[in-house]
Amino acid sequence: MMLHPIVVHFPIALLTLYSGLELLRWRRCAELPFWTPLKGFLVIVGSGSSFLALATGKLLEDQFRNDPILYRVVEAHSFWANITTWVYALLALAYLLVLADRLGWIGVVEQSWSNAARLSSVLRRAAAWADTLTQSLGGALVALVGLIALTITGALGGSLIYGPAVDPIVELVYRLYGF
Repeated sequence: MMLHPIVVHFPIALLTLYSGLELLRWRRCAELPFWTPLKGFLVIVGSGSSFLALATGKLLEDQFRNDPILYRVVEAHSFWANITTWVYALLALAYLLVLADRLGWIGVVEQSWSNAARLSSVLRRAAAWADTLTQSLGGALVALVGLIALTITGALGGSLIYGPAVDPIVELVYRLYGF
């Protein structure tokens, strides 16, 4: 049974919605108490499910080995899927660090181990950096990079199912790749 076509739509939906919310920088929305937790939820769950999509996609790669042209598309699709996954994983890690700091989990690390003061200090600095990233235009820029990578990944994946002339984005990606 091919799980990849089923699994892949969860990260696409969640990460596209996350990117849209991240790129819409309306002050009125940003001040809502659920705005940041909502974005964090979307990127953490979307990023986690993208690792599952990567794993299920890896299982399908061998089906294309006999067709060198399609296999080149599969390799490009896999390359962009990895970029997409790791870009959003960086953002998910940032939200997890912010959450850990706000819930006091970093202090628990320090209290749990006698030699954890240095680790706690590193985690606090990382959480401060993550908080800056999630609240600044830097986070929006990383989300934009992720959305571009996600679009290229989806275009290449869609072309494997529907062909290279399915829409203008697929045709553009094909021209850029020289397929």
